[in-house]
Amino acid sequence: MVIKSRLFKTSVNCEEEFYNVSLCLCEIDKLNDIIKENKINTILLNYKLPNFFHLKELKILSQTSCESKIKDYLLGRYATKKALFSLFSYLNLKEILIKNGIFNQPIIENCQKNLSATISHSKNLGISLVFDSSLIFGVDVEKYDIKKIDSLKRLINPKEINLLKDLELDLSRKLMILWVIKEALGKCLKTGINVNLKILDINQIHIVNEKIIGDFKNFPQYKFITFNYADFNIAIVCPKNLNFNLSSESLSFLPVCNLMVV
Repeated sequence: MVIKSRLFKTSVNCEEEFYNVSLCLCEIDKLNDIIKENKINTILLNYKLPNFFHLKELKILSQTSCESKIKDYLLGRYATKKALFSLFSYLNLKEILIKNGIFNQPIIENCQKNLSATISHSKNLGISLVFDSSLIFGVDVEKYDIKKIDSLKRLINPKEINLLKDLELDLSRKLMILWVIKEALGKCLKTGINVNLKILDINQIHIVNEKIIGDFKNFPQYKFITFNYADFNIAIVCPKNLNFNLSSESLSFLPVCNLMVV
């Protein structure tokens, strides 16, 4: 199994104070074969993963039988630990526990620092953004899937589709872009999408080079950035007054770190 990761670190200004923010993007290879051969416990015990995971996290992984849940949990926690370590390299990652809050939002425990994280995963890709708890971020990633078009049509306000009229993409891709933006806002609000979706309506959209930026009707204090990464859509939502900026181009030029565990 190979876990490939890219790290993006930046500094943001909030009320004349600067904070470091770290984003980790992880891709996983050949996990399906390992699960089918019942090797997941062997990997957890004998390879490098225990250096990253708390005992409670390892227990959850070893007791999970669903292939997709193993992949999601592994990607989300690994990406978060890598992002944490990039900010504070003296941290003992085995002591840090990332547990789920009441709305399944990640909560970082035993960290010595007042840090928060936002996590998303889709198929073989996971993403985590770690930041000072005085800030707010939400991230979402979804792989393009034309089979989701009917369900997304029911969830997206038709007027919002018109905001993307200048984008030369088919309807299913436009719907996916709008959806990841709403998911990322839901994570900022700590509610997920367990709200009336009209509350998450998008106000305006601007296309700037290869990324899309904009804001929201009911939450004008937030802005979003969304862009493609391979066959995935990534959206990041944060307060409008933060100077946070990211694009698919800046991600693709980042060096790749490979963790070989088999």
